[in-house]
Amino acid sequence: MENDFFSHRNMYKLHGLLAILFGLVAVIFPGITIVALAVFFAIFILLGGVFLVAVARKRRKKGEYWQPFLIEGILGILIGLIILARPNATTAFFMVLVGLWALLSGLVLLWSYFRKRPAGSAGNYNLVVGLIYAVFGLLIITNPFTSTRLVIIIIGVFTIIYGILAITDTSRNHA
Repeated sequence: MENDFFSHRNMYKLHGLLAILFGLVAVIFPGITIVALAVFFAIFILLGGVFLVAVARKRRKKGEYWQPFLIEGILGILIGLIILARPNATTAFFMVLVGLWALLSGLVLLWSYFRKRPAGSAGNYNLVVGLIYAVFGLLIITNPFTSTRLVIIIIGVFTIIYGILAITDTSRNHA
């Protein structure tokens, strides 16, 4: 097991801490400008994408199951870069982008669950989180502008839960 800072376990925990930080900002300050939240979210998505591509590369070298990590990572990088390139122009589409990201991430996790059902909590994680992502994404896409403040709070709560799961999920220690 790797003990260095850049080990998979430490990077996954860092990703979880960033998710919790993002979630707390969204819950405590839902009235902040959507541009600032879009930039923060873009950084979160971009870093998560880079992390997942690195995990996919590492898993591929080991001959392990890596495709869903790569797909979700590339999607995260692309969406993060799009938002960062034009945060003012993308604020109108921010909620839709969040919905698309959640829906696609959920579908990738569900695909991973049904394609190769890992034993134990990893399989349950993919199924439960995949369903939550997909449903949440569909809800945002179908009604993105009704209550931006409420959607931001929901995003905050969801990312706090995701962050806690990322930090405490022991099944991902050896990915």
